[in-house]
Amino acid sequence: MLSKQKNREPVFEPSDEILSAIDEIEQERYALINPPGKFMSNGGLERFIVQCLCFVFIFFMLYFVGKNSFGFVFLCICFIALWCWVVWSIKSSQNGLIRSPAYTKSTLLILEELLDEVRYYQEGSIFEEYDYEFIEKFPQLKITGAEDLVEGRVDNTNISFGEIQCKERWFSPIPTRYFCFFADFNKYLKSNTILSPTFMSSLPKIDTSSFKKILLEDASFNKKWQTYSQDEVESRYILTPSFMEKILKISKVFKGYFWFSGNSMMFLGYFREKDNNLFDIDISVNNTITIGNYPDERQMQKEYIYEYIKETYIAIHQLKSIVNELNLNTIIWKS
Repeated sequence: MLSKQKNREPVFEPSDEILSAIDEIEQERYALINPPGKFMSNGGLERFIVQCLCFVFIFFMLYFVGKNSFGFVFLCICFIALWCWVVWSIKSSQNGLIRSPAYTKSTLLILEELLDEVRYYQEGSIFEEYDYEFIEKFPQLKITGAEDLVEGRVDNTNISFGEIQCKERWFSPIPTRYFCFFADFNKYLKSNTILSPTFMSSLPKIDTSSFKKILLEDASFNKKWQTYSQDEVESRYILTPSFMEKILKISKVFKGYFWFSGNSMMFLGYFREKDNNLFDIDISVNNTITIGNYPDERQMQKEYIYEYIKETYIAIHQLKSIVNELNLNTIIWKS
């Protein structure tokens, strides 16, 4: 079983189902790097084309040298461009986040263990209920799609999270994937508090003109997060030492804005990395720990998958503990 501990560090104790899922994920990874017809996949066809082009290049080089220096230079440029394209194609074919059925299963097992009344929809938008709040906070973003909606409860608090695809209304033709989280409390905050990561230039810009930037007592927290407040006293009630410690612990996985306002807490940003997803795992060739199909390489890859799932478990556990802490902090809630 996965352990549930209140007010203590989370301990990851995977069930037999989780361990079985790890084996399945490794089998999927192994099949990915050893597909049928491996020569024609995984860069084999591209390498064959490069070899043919080399012979053609050598032939024309012998023909042009000493006769047409301009043609020779042009051919060299074309060859270098083709070579760069092929190298990029091979890397692209070996890299990328994978939607693994076994990893989806392991993630759902974690969510069902940590949260109450979990409901999962592979296609569904988190913003059917929170559309107004989102537009108010990020007016420059236009939602173009959504998937992997999870709904559940932490004690008496409703939570929803999932992936959304957004475009900046005036600038970006290509949508960006964001992880978004909402927690609804049965109480009310009278002002807004925003936590903004210090070094995240890829996030959408927010308007903080009506906020005051404040420094908190924790210097390590101030290095990683900028705090914007409309009511400094209330913000300091929210950001207790224990609360800041929890935020720091999940900052490796949850990279984005935390927004506290009204009766809700909202997060918008990335889960692990840009364009990642709670239900994605990198089991591609470039993530292979050692090169070659050796028994210890497969065991090492299983250990990597184990650590990846453990990191997901701890992150969700800490997110849950943040919701619990806000619920129990009676000082900040106004009737």
